[in-house]
Amino acid sequence: IFRRLFAVIVWLLIFGLFITLVIQIPFVQRFVKNKAETYLEKKLETPVSIEKIKLEWLSKIGIDKLLIENHRKDTILFIGHAGLSINMNIIEIIRQHFVINDVSLNSITIDASKAAPDSMSDFNTVIKKLFQSRTTAGNATVKSALELDLKNISLSNIRYLTGAKANQSAYFITNGLILVKELDFQNKKFIIEKIE
Repeated sequence: IFRRLFAVIVWLLIFGLFITLVIQIPFVQRFVKNKAETYLEKKLETPVSIEKIKLEWLSKIGIDKLLIENHRKDTILFIGHAGLSINMNIIEIIRQHFVINDVSLNSITIDASKAAPDSMSDFNTVIKKLFQSRTTAGNATVKSALELDLKNISLSNIRYLTGAKANQSAYFITNGLILVKELDFQNKKFIIEKIE
């Protein structure tokens, strides 16, 4: 029985090493980038482009130049570079619950300004579509496919636009760190433990 157990462990290690090497291949990373663009465009119903997604081992993801635009070609969200450190708990991934330990965001523009004072901004619409629950034929509410547990957010060169389009206000963050206690997009709950 120990021989079989040892063989299973060796095969799991070989399989893990194989997957780690395969995700380093540029073709595989382009495939993942194209799938991510297609998924986001379908989910958000708006144009999305990503220059590059780099998968590093099994727990780190780098995203370069993510651009989400509205149908008038105005920028809703631009991310120069995002780095994510992910907890690869297979059981949580099967449950579609992603634990992200650290997020590093560099050169970000968020346009949360509104076309009219009583309207919803395009940015809020994107967030709502990304994390909304869906209703089935029997009117049962199904949780969003994307559920996040986020710990730390590191910020660098952030520009946030708000207000009416005719009278925008701009806010800037050069560097910062946010320690997150609780994040729940569906219930609009974002509890910050500490800001540095």
